[in-house]
Amino acid sequence: MASSKRSCQKLLIVSLLFISVSLTFLVFSFHPKPDHPEFDDHSQAVAHHHKKPLSIDAQKSWFDDLIERKIFSERIRIGFVNVDDNVKHEYDHMRGQVETVNVDFRPVSGELKWEDFFPEWIDEDARWHEPSCPEVPMPRLEDYGDLDVIVARVPCGNGTEKQGIRDLLRLQVNLVVANLAVVNGLTTGGNDRTVSVIFIGSCGPMQEIFRCDDLMTHLGDYWLYKPELRRLRQMVQMPVGSCLIAPYHKQTGIFSFTDMNFILF
Repeated sequence: MASSKRSCQKLLIVSLLFISVSLTFLVFSFHPKPDHPEFDDHSQAVAHHHKKPLSIDAQKSWFDDLIERKIFSERIRIGFVNVDDNVKHEYDHMRGQVETVNVDFRPVSGELKWEDFFPEWIDEDARWHEPSCPEVPMPRLEDYGDLDVIVARVPCGNGTEKQGIRDLLRLQVNLVVANLAVVNGLTTGGNDRTVSVIFIGSCGPMQEIFRCDDLMTHLGDYWLYKPELRRLRQMVQMPVGSCLIAPYHKQTGIFSFTDMNFILF
């Protein structure tokens, strides 16, 4: 009974954080233009989505209504991935309720291209060389334990749909979040912890990693997920791209090329 109450309280806190993070990012990214007040700089850069963000007033009234009826009742730990420090500082003053930590990782090399991970031609029989994939740096996962919520800003390339899909930093951020969620949620004893994920960005997370079935709430550029961690663990154990797909499939027989079919776009 106590465990059920604790889970409900934690879900409420995550929901409140989701709305609060949304408001904070809207405030920092809001740059009104006299000639075109209905758009800001970010929405123009990703106009192909044809989605107008919810107004700050509308989201604020929802947040205030929830705050009036509920209060934070337990301490939670939030990990920030690819998020500006000024946003993290907004939560640092909530001592006794929220603990925040920046997740540090080395960005993927700027010399690498999408084709290095997803080549057009694959040497399936390894006649010319042993297949290998470039490195996608991950954080020291053991340094970021006991996370209840992971907040990540998703890069969207240079604004075009194709570049957004094939952006290596976007791939890296999604993999960092997925690994953090798995490490913090799954336990050897079977008493798995609930880990919620909030993505910020017009293009959203990669649906090949974070399924639509796991999406709990979507507000404008903000996406709240409660991922199914055991399925997510299978994803992060797979090769990072088709650069290593053939030998992996031969050895295990469990990897399907269609699982990563976004490379065919």
